[in-house]
Amino acid sequence: MTPEQVDMVRAGLPLNVPSFTRALETRQPVFIDGWNAAREQIENTDVFGPVCIYPVVGQEVRGIFTVGLRLGEQWQSRDRGLMRALGRSLTLAVERGEGARQQAEQNAELLARTRALEAFETLSHELDSAARLLVGRSLEIMLSQMPPGFAMSYEHENGEGGDGLFRIRAQVGSMRNDDLQRAVDAGLPYRSTLNLRRPLETGQAHYQDHDRLDTDRLGEMDSHLGATAALPILVSQQVRGVLALALFKEDKDLDRH
Repeated sequence: MTPEQVDMVRAGLPLNVPSFTRALETRQPVFIDGWNAAREQIENTDVFGPVCIYPVVGQEVRGIFTVGLRLGEQWQSRDRGLMRALGRSLTLAVERGEGARQQAEQNAELLARTRALEAFETLSHELDSAARLLVGRSLEIMLSQMPPGFAMSYEHENGEGGDGLFRIRAQVGSMRNDDLQRAVDAGLPYRSTLNLRRPLETGQAHYQDHDRLDTDRLGEMDSHLGATAALPILVSQQVRGVLALALFKEDKDLDRH
């Protein structure tokens, strides 16, 4: 390319160039036999004969790879094959780059969630007599680091002649299900609510994914929930309650149910 052509390309070419528009719309390479500078609306390019406009596509069009030949007027089969191979190599590189970026974002998100849960679990070991005043704020902080969901704290309330109930003491976020909210407000049976019983009895955190959410026998009331985490609240080395987090299923998960 001449210095003038290089400067023109660096300055930017309009997107309404007919061949560019066609490549962007179809996401397929455009092979032009006999480049026409006037028709394509790009000055100072009439020295080219065969031209290829190859869109580089990942999840969307990331750029355009162009090649113009000064010799000949038509693309030969061998040269077309070479251009397609080069274009596929560029596309593969872009896809790999996007995959690596997405993986890095997912890892960062997972790390943020893990740190939030670890901080939350550490806090549960350090609460003193002012625990209830801190729990609400703790729930807010934890939930802010997570995908959409809700968080609660429970305490076990002994009942006469029975195992008692789990009573909610603090809540951040909507449960998105009125029946579930009423059931929780009324108190969850201690014996059947295993998701809360396990951390209360063992002093260990309990995690579940959405494929195992039949633990608490709530029927369809919790069918919109995804993963859950339940952490013991320890005061003076004694379990005093449970902090619980529930994440909503993503739309793609709901579509499968």
